[in-house]
Amino acid sequence: MSPSARLVSEMMILCGEVISTFGGQRGVSLPYRGHAQNEQVKREVESLLEGQARSVALIRSMHRAEMNFLKPIQHSSLGLSGYVQFTSPIRRYIDLLAHYQVKAAIRGENPPFSSGHLELATERVKIISKFAKKLQLDSERYWMLEYLRQQPRERQFRAVVLRFQKASDAVVLLVEVGIQGLVGLNGKARAGEEVLVQVQDAHPRKGVLSLRAI
Repeated sequence: MSPSARLVSEMMILCGEVISTFGGQRGVSLPYRGHAQNEQVKREVESLLEGQARSVALIRSMHRAEMNFLKPIQHSSLGLSGYVQFTSPIRRYIDLLAHYQVKAAIRGENPPFSSGHLELATERVKIISKFAKKLQLDSERYWMLEYLRQQPRERQFRAVVLRFQKASDAVVLLVEVGIQGLVGLNGKARAGEEVLVQVQDAHPRKGVLSLRAI
């Protein structure tokens, strides 16, 4: 991440924290987001080599976001006592509702939406967003597999070992492409280390990727 992108990201997080504090102090109903944290899982993740393996393991270890529409709740993954997504009212409907709530409170008016209305709207948006996200991921995987299908069979790819599913089978991330696949390693590497693999088969329509360790 570039310094400018990191600055923007930090300012967005700061905005979410400020809005959460504002809403909590004034009793404004908002879509407060939180994440619980399992300390044992956190220690296991931190024991992995720093890099893609640790980052992916950290994401997988996170519980689903918790929501509270009455008061701020702990957001462990951000290290905050409260957080509200607020910076994208053009593309996120729930952010737009949060803007209505906060602006009404600033004007000294009663917020237009109750906590129950916010909760219902969030659940509806969540269903649609989940479907849209699946379409996006399926489309991205299709074109990555199509790219791999067209590559020479002898081409070698760098792959990072993310985790092991069985004693010999590892989930790896192809660094150049950003796609995950399963490959037999038989103890040749551990999580976080890089290996070289070749594509044996890539079938975009079936979503199949077959890899072989070198």
